[in-house]
Amino acid sequence: MVWQAGAQWFKADGDTWKVDTSDAATTKVADYWQGLVKDGLVRADASFSPAWTNSLKTGGTIGYLGASWGGGVLGGTLPEQSGKWAVAPIPTWDGKPAGGMLGGTTFAVPKNSEKAAAAVESATWMTTTEDGIEARISTPTASPASTRSWSPGPSSPSSP
Repeated sequence: MVWQAGAQWFKADGDTWKVDTSDAATTKVADYWQGLVKDGLVRADASFSPAWTNSLKTGGTIGYLGASWGGGVLGGTLPEQSGKWAVAPIPTWDGKPAGGMLGGTTFAVPKNSEKAAAAVESATWMTTTEDGIEARISTPTASPASTRSWSPGPSSPSSP
């Protein structure tokens, strides 16, 4: 939401990084979220903690703002709630569609690996081919860059 509000927390400055989280846009978003916390409209439980999971299971949480892989997490955590959750656009300041970033997926190969070429080939297959993407979608925490992962299915974000 800070990106939507115009903040830029970090950027390259020559051969160093410039980091700034004290701008007006960041303050606007922090004040917004603090108001929600103060009014008891959002939970402050740590994601994936027992309290967070219990709140999801008992109806104490009615929405979850998360990353693209969040549907897989919900599916693995709450299989009994299959079909009760759906993907929705995140709120925006101006009503225009927007996205954000929360974590990500990385395929890392140690430079000393004896199987580096095979690991790179595997990662490339999983992220660029239909069969590879299908294999990743079929796992509970898959997060491929494929719009097909957003369609209803047993492990998609729309039906955990």
